[in-house]
Amino acid sequence: MNKYLIMAALGAGSMIAMAAPAAAQTVSGNVAITGTVSNKCSVLPSGGSTFSDSRDLGELAKVDGTLEDSTTLSTRFGLAGGSAPTFRVVCTTANPTIAVDATELTTAGAAPAGYSSRIDFVAHVAAALTPSGTGNVANDSRGAATGATAIGGRLANNGSNNITVTADTFGTTNSTDLLTAGAYTGNIAIVIAPGA
Repeated sequence: MNKYLIMAALGAGSMIAMAAPAAAQTVSGNVAITGTVSNKCSVLPSGGSTFSDSRDLGELAKVDGTLEDSTTLSTRFGLAGGSAPTFRVVCTTANPTIAVDATELTTAGAAPAGYSSRIDFVAHVAAALTPSGTGNVANDSRGAATGATAIGGRLANNGSNNITVTADTFGTTNSTDLLTAGAYTGNIAIVIAPGA
C-alpha cells in the first residue's frame, strides 16, 4: 500500500507542476547603425562639381589706344558686394583649399615694339567663412598659379552664395603701349577642394 500512496503522491505533484504557469523570460537586442560623410565639395543648387560665369569688359582701349583705366575695368568685371560673379559651394571639411590661376587677356598675333597684345590682371577669390570672416586667395596673371591654399575655416552655410570672384590691377608691360586690335580672351580657373 505504501507503494500506491507514493505513486498517488507523485501523480498529484505532477499535476500541480503542470498547472503552474511557466516563468516569464525577456530577451534584448541591439541594431548598430553606421555611416560616413566623405571629404567633398559640391556646387549648389545642382550638387555638381563645376561652376562658371563670364564677363565682357567691352572696349579695352581708351581713345588714345592705350589700356583703359584699371579701376574702370575692375568695375566692369564686377565689384564685391555688387555685380561680381558669386557662387554657392559647400564642403564637408573644416578647412577647404582654393587654388587660383589667372590667365592674361591676349589676342592673336605678336605685338610690335610700342604695342601690346597682352593685358595682365590680378584675380581674387573670396570665401565667406562661418561664423564670420573671409578667406582670400589671389593670383597675378604675371606669375605662376596659386597652389591649393587653406582658407582658414569652414565655408559659410547660410543658404546664400559664399564664393566671390573679382579682378583688378589690369595692365600692360608698359603703360604707354598701344593695344593691338582684336578679340581678347582670358580666364580665371578656380579649384576648391576639401581640406585635410
